[in-house]
Amino acid sequence: VYQRRVRGDKPDVTDTKKKTKKKGCNQEEVIAVLGHELGHWYHGHIYKPLIINQFIVLGMFYTFGVLVKNEKMLADFGFVAEQPTLIALSVIFDHIFGPVNSVIKTAMTYLTRCNEFQADRYAVGLGLGAKLQTSLSKLL
Repeated sequence: VYQRRVRGDKPDVTDTKKKTKKKGCNQEEVIAVLGHELGHWYHGHIYKPLIINQFIVLGMFYTFGVLVKNEKMLADFGFVAEQPTLIALSVIFDHIFGPVNSVIKTAMTYLTRCNEFQADRYAVGLGLGAKLQTSLSKLL
């Protein structure tokens, strides 16, 4: 690869044989994948995570607004005389939101998996199940 890109040498015969191998999906399989994507649209999977994430960010800002004024919390971390906002930000996001974000990430992964299965069922309902299966095996 180095010789071909840097020095401009011609590719080996084995490289061209690998590149000529046919990959991709046929037309019916592409339609099956589009049926799956239409399932996401039909069930509103685009808007649900967006709305959930907006509430998460709102909750994070609210929690930060409440805790940034908490002098006892910063004193517990060794900041008795002064209350630096940047340190408060670091403490809140690292030590408080860290475990919360782990739970939220797990819940969002579960929601994403449910959405994928629901979109798969929609494509199967359209009669595209067999082609969807073969297209997914090719895409993976």
